[in-house]
Amino acid sequence: MKAFLSYATVFFLLLIISLPTSAQEAGYTTRSGMTIGFGFGGSYQTSDIRNSTGGGFDFHLGSYLYKRDGAPLAIDWKFRFLAGENRAHDHRINADDTYSNIRLRHFNYDLEIGLTMNRLMERTRIVLTGFAGAGICHGITHTDLYDSSGNPYDYSVIDPDLPRSQVKADLLSLSDNDYETALVNKAAVLPTAGIYLGYQFSRSFSIGIIHKINFSLTEHNGVFGINMDNNVLSGSFIDMNHYTSLGFRWILGGGSPAGSAGRNTQYISPVQDTQREIVADRPTVIIPESRTLPEVNITIPYLETYKTSDRNINVTARVRWIDNKENIIVIFDNEYHEFEYDPQSKRVDLSVFMARDTSLLTITGRNESGSSSDSLLLIFAEADEVSLEQRRTQPVTITDPVRANENISTNRVISRNEIRRENEAVRIIREQREEQVNLEEQVREKPPVVSFINPESPVTVEKNVFSLKVQTLYVASWDDVDVTVNSVNNSNFSFSRDGMVNLNIGLIEGVNTIEVSGENSAGRITEKTTITYRKPSIINEEVQVQVQVQEQVQEQEQEQEEREEAATGIRINPGNSDWQFCLVTPGGTYNRDNLTDSNFTYSGPATSLYIMPIAGGGTATVNGKLFNVRSGQYYLFTGNLTVTVSTSNPGSMGHWSVIIKSDRSPASGSGNRRPKSPCESEGGKVRE
Repeated sequence: MKAFLSYATVFFLLLIISLPTSAQEAGYTTRSGMTIGFGFGGSYQTSDIRNSTGGGFDFHLGSYLYKRDGAPLAIDWKFRFLAGENRAHDHRINADDTYSNIRLRHFNYDLEIGLTMNRLMERTRIVLTGFAGAGICHGITHTDLYDSSGNPYDYSVIDPDLPRSQVKADLLSLSDNDYETALVNKAAVLPTAGIYLGYQFSRSFSIGIIHKINFSLTEHNGVFGINMDNNVLSGSFIDMNHYTSLGFRWILGGGSPAGSAGRNTQYISPVQDTQREIVADRPTVIIPESRTLPEVNITIPYLETYKTSDRNINVTARVRWIDNKENIIVIFDNEYHEFEYDPQSKRVDLSVFMARDTSLLTITGRNESGSSSDSLLLIFAEADEVSLEQRRTQPVTITDPVRANENISTNRVISRNEIRRENEAVRIIREQREEQVNLEEQVREKPPVVSFINPESPVTVEKNVFSLKVQTLYVASWDDVDVTVNSVNNSNFSFSRDGMVNLNIGLIEGVNTIEVSGENSAGRITEKTTITYRKPSIINEEVQVQVQVQEQVQEQEQEQEEREEAATGIRINPGNSDWQFCLVTPGGTYNRDNLTDSNFTYSGPATSLYIMPIAGGGTATVNGKLFNVRSGQYYLFTGNLTVTVSTSNPGSMGHWSVIIKSDRSPASGSGNRRPKSPCESEGGKVRE
């Protein structure tokens, strides 16, 4: 027993010293979400021999199967190792004037499923978990029949009429604590059940009390039972082994991963939801925005289950009542994912690549009152299997504002006018709240701007289809724009990140009136123009040729404009190795080391360029046509190139990017199939 306790003590000290440090590190570097912990306390049995006492320790390792912010329950699994020792002395005298005693050493290897009151834990930090499972129990039972001289004990010195506690004390005094006679050495599969009650001191650490029971299904030795005391009495209950301990638990991977793929999200102390209170003869007290549950809406694509024939998907979401980017978490296929966040418009933008045919994206926002999330299920399908409705990506859904104080993530489909009416109601309520709690008036946004690009002014055309192009400024998203053609709303337009509205209009004969409106919190503006459509008259061939030439010139100019618009910088990842960026020019070769200088720039001819695009990829110009490049792939451009490398290219947003014009298509690939970098030698070193 002394050796057993010595080993256990050393084991506890090592865990106490090492585990807090490990948990602190792993909580920011792992995505496994593992839980680890240990405990030590009392071990005792309920069997045919009474007065059982002892001790033991346990160690467990597991992970959550289901855990979502705001959910009532969380489900986890654990593998638990438990070692303990019980000693039992029965105060009842046997028929042969002897007393029964045993020492049971047990080793349990159990797999358990636990249910945790998740919402209770989030709001109060009280952790209440019930668990059950089964495992292998190895029980080793001995008895003490002989004293230190090797003679049977003389139990005549024990008075069986004394109270039970006194009889037990006399038996312990008589014993030499050497349980020399082996009785049972057996392993069996035993069920287990228990409860854990603790307190969560931080995001990753909690302490609590655990009570666990392993019980035999039979009193006899077998596959599902161990006779723990080597004693079977008629009418007795099955043998059970109890274990009660003080447990310490750490959650590894509870925070975002370190590095570019994640953020260190601070632990948010849970608080009770505060609702509007109305007291007689007193004014209504309205809570400030900062104590309202956050709202998260994935607006593009707008369908909860979105079928697509493109594996590269651009996603846009809107959040409300969230202070900063660190309180937003994006999970794609169980991995943390990069995203861009605009604090002015509360807009989240990201690009994902579907490596599998079915993917799940979840965006979660947090504030002091709790958290909310919205999910998007992406399904890859062939183009002919994707319906017209599924191909749409414009947002037409919004979380119901009347449920803004609930922790929900479901959307309902409503009309654009209804969205604006509800947004207007929310805006009025917010202004009332600001006045009642004496909040400082926020700086207003600049008024929106709407400017017609094509046509620049009223025009007369002889084709019944017209490509309308309108530039907007200070307008956040697609749902803040309205297009009306001949007093009929038209929603089949696209809205680019730089605020450009594009759509093809079917014209009726005569004057067509076009109205485009943009709005933000500073107001709403509407611009009008007219396009007159006249059917072409019968004209001579010379005039037809002139018209065709003019149309060709216009088409070439439009294509040139599109190329110039597409000539934005492709954001690139400089990489960790020199060869991951390589530019070969007539004046020399540049690699990743040159990109460590923020003042570096190059614009001119080149014979070779090796890059890896990020942030959704982009477009290059190949043989005068647009060529799409994907993020996460390596590309090798060769031939006659014109390259601009800078952090100031259009669309670079202060990051390294390149503008490429080439006379041939590049080689591409990833992993073992990537093209070889011109700066990479056979040994993986950079060429001089």
